[in-house]
Order: sequence, then C-alpha cells, then structure tokens
Amino acid sequence: MRIGIRPQYIEVTEGGDGIQGEHLLDEPLGDSTHSFFDTPFGEITVVTHPDFVGGKNTYGLALDPEHVMVFDAETGEQVGSSTSVRENRKGTPKA
Repeated sequence: MRIGIRPQYIEVTEGGDGIQGEHLLDEPLGDSTHSFFDTPFGEITVVTHPDFVGGKNTYGLALDPEHVMVFDAETGEQVGSSTSVRENRKGTPKA
C-alpha cells in the first residue's frame, strides 16, 4: 500500500508537527507558491501562501487526514481514501 495526498492538503508547520522536511526551494506562481521539501519519504511539494519563503529551514508537514488516498503499491490503482474508511466504519457501503 502507498498513501497519497494532493499538495494543497499539506500544511507547513513551524512547530515540527507531521513529517519532517528540509525546505529546498520555492516556485512563486502568483496566487500561491509551490514549495519543495526533502523528507524521509522523498521530495514532497506543498502549495503554500504566495509570500512563503522557506529559507532552507526544517519544517513539519502536516497532512490533512480528510484528503488522504490509498493506492495499491504494485498497480498504482486507488483502493481507498480517508473518506471510504470513515464510511466503512459507519456501515455505509463504498460508492
């Protein structure tokens, strides 16, 4: 299994919560910035505020659990999400 999350659902935290990531660079895009971090899980891209400047510091990268997706590691097919896990706990069938 692999997990995935879109970059707009990751929050940069200065308190160190989440996955530890060393800031690599920022790509300003006008209304947002794509910020790149080196983590123990590889490079992670985060959509940050347009004024964010990481300065090569280490940050926490907090994943929004509402938007986590689960994939089969071999096929790459999506097999679930945080939404489907919550629905199964409630006894609601998956769509």
